[in-house]
Amino acid sequence: FNSEDMDKDELENFLKIVNEGTEILLININRATELMKSFKKVAIDQIGEEKRRFNILFYFKDVIKSLQPMLHKSNIQIVLECDEKIEITSFPGAFAQILINLITNTLVHGFNDKKSGKIMLKISMDNTRLTFIYEDNGSGIPDDIVEKIYDMLFTTSSNQERNGLGMYIVHELVANKLNGEIKYEGKFGIGVRFVIKVPKKELE
Repeated sequence: FNSEDMDKDELENFLKIVNEGTEILLININRATELMKSFKKVAIDQIGEEKRRFNILFYFKDVIKSLQPMLHKSNIQIVLECDEKIEITSFPGAFAQILINLITNTLVHGFNDKKSGKIMLKISMDNTRLTFIYEDNGSGIPDDIVEKIYDMLFTTSSNQERNGLGMYIVHELVANKLNGEIKYEGKFGIGVRFVIKVPKKELE
């Protein structure tokens, strides 16, 4: 501009492009920062074994954020329904592992041949228990293997990296870590539906 090789309009257009690029860069940096915060929080909880008080809605949102690198590869919508007032005293890492394993199972088995899908998470609590319902509209589980899904090392995947421990770990965490119960109510061809119930006395 000083050497008069660029006129005022060209300079203004250049500055406009730079400003737009900077705004996009800042947005992505902020997104990456939030993702790393969520990932760090979830990772620490999965390592630690101590109980602590936490808001389950906000915590599940952090877990879902930490999975964005995996989720962005597929057109999967996750809908989370939970009263923001629900706070519990428990093992957040256990809840994180349960949710991560369920979502991973859905992506690997439920939507492996679909371009889009939906996952529903519904959490509620009454005077006796916390109820967590996990649903998807994927392919579901064939009737002849439903009884085996919690077995150690059982998998229907041909991928050698899949070790068949996902649902086994979910069952063990629910039953032994949280002293709760898990029940499968899905239908093959329609989707999965897991109902997890944890006594309220275990969360106080």
